[in-house]
Amino acid sequence: MSRTVFERKFLKRPDSSGGKYACAMFGVITALLSAIVAEAGDTLSFGKLPVGFPALYTNCFCITSPSGQSATFSSVSIGGTGAANYSITNDACTGHALTGTTCPNTFAECQSQSSQSPTNTCLFDIAAEPLHPGPVPAATIKESLNGGSRSDQFALNAIGGIIVAPVDSTKDNLSVFSLSTPQTSTDPGSVPITFTAANLQAGDAVAWKATTSYRSGRKSVPSSVKNFNGSPNQSITQQFTGIGGNMTVKATAENYTDTATVYIVGPSSSGSTGDVPYGLITSELDTLYQDVTKIPTPSNPTCSATGAFQPFPASTNPPDTTKTSGLATQVAMNESNYLQFVDQTLYGVLNFWPNGSVKHVGLMQVPASIMDDAWNWVQNAQDGVAVPNQNSLQCKIGTAHARELAIEAAAKNSLPTLDACQLEEMALELYGPKPGGTNLAKQYYSKHCVGGTSATCQNGSWQWQINTTRNLCGVCYIISVRNEVPPTGGSVTSCQPPTGISADPPTNLNSLCCAKCKGLVNMTDIGCK
Repeated sequence: MSRTVFERKFLKRPDSSGGKYACAMFGVITALLSAIVAEAGDTLSFGKLPVGFPALYTNCFCITSPSGQSATFSSVSIGGTGAANYSITNDACTGHALTGTTCPNTFAECQSQSSQSPTNTCLFDIAAEPLHPGPVPAATIKESLNGGSRSDQFALNAIGGIIVAPVDSTKDNLSVFSLSTPQTSTDPGSVPITFTAANLQAGDAVAWKATTSYRSGRKSVPSSVKNFNGSPNQSITQQFTGIGGNMTVKATAENYTDTATVYIVGPSSSGSTGDVPYGLITSELDTLYQDVTKIPTPSNPTCSATGAFQPFPASTNPPDTTKTSGLATQVAMNESNYLQFVDQTLYGVLNFWPNGSVKHVGLMQVPASIMDDAWNWVQNAQDGVAVPNQNSLQCKIGTAHARELAIEAAAKNSLPTLDACQLEEMALELYGPKPGGTNLAKQYYSKHCVGGTSATCQNGSWQWQINTTRNLCGVCYIISVRNEVPPTGGSVTSCQPPTGISADPPTNLNSLCCAKCKGLVNMTDIGCK
């Protein structure tokens, strides 16, 4: 009996889901065929299908013979115990003669050759709709050629379909969860989310991972990750407190993994009370600032909680009573309009997101470096007022005191000591958008020689002056803050001006601030049109 060597190639195109789950591979299988007998072949894997999606695969067969012999498919069928899971929806091979000596390298080439006659290729389509993740029961492709036959195992794997809840977001159906409106001054708002997995064996263990990420402008903060375990068809509710953003949910069971994307947003605004009730904000900020009874010394420039501190206001006789009790509420009003969240679009979702810019966020507009400052208004208030946060009012007052001492030293210690309210003025300048930093010539107060000459103020005396020459917009920021009145009530504030100054902060600079400092101060507070 004569034997002829044929080469057979299978080319598979992406499924009808657009190629997302396709395996871009082809196998070359060499078989020994005679005119009557074909040898059994290999197990073929046609990749993975998404659960519940009726994916359609097209398979291209090419048989070549170096001796020029032809082969004809008399039939193509699917059999075996798993045959019921598959169907042939198109058969262009049965009855077709395959001739030639060149196999195509791509599915496109196969399509092109199959559309011509005669040709050495043909196509048939196999459809499958898996109902559960995991292997779809294997079937057998049976090919009859020139009266002989050949059988190959055919298998598919299904993916997805594990996560039932929460429902994955789509363009037309977003899964959005809102934090609850805080009810106490220690409540940052929270939201329960239920997680359910299905389409698994009863004994499978499900490992859940919820990763919540958030970005402020172009800046991302470290993600929050929560891991927990469950079982198939078991609903587990997890509480998420003081965090939000884009949440990626991942469920893993045995070798199967599924993901879903949902969003956690801020509490909805409720009219005059805002997203966080104004009364809670005022109570928290007033309490925090009332507790600022000491400030870091110059030897503790990083405001370490374990570093050196000194009393604030300074212990004097008579006592210094100039500290502004509502200063933190005025700063919050100026920085954020008393809002931790605002209605805006993020991740393509229009909803209530943290009130912030590229660098600063929330009630006190602290640097957007951690998740809590964006989503936990209580943490934001604490970081805006108290140490160890280096951007807090308490830390800035300590820094202002160090700047005061440095300026006094340059004036041969002839300047009067600033009181608590005046130190607040210097601290506000450092807190605001135009801080003088370490430059003593750009602080809120600077030294001014009265009646003297030369750099040492010979024959004269040093006095404090408000630094409108070297840092006008820093001064304007303080004017803006001191003119704020929180929504829960209060009044504008000012300090007893140092000798030689008529008003502190100045009351005659509003028009100049409007002209020179747009975008750096709250223009409404100083009467800008």
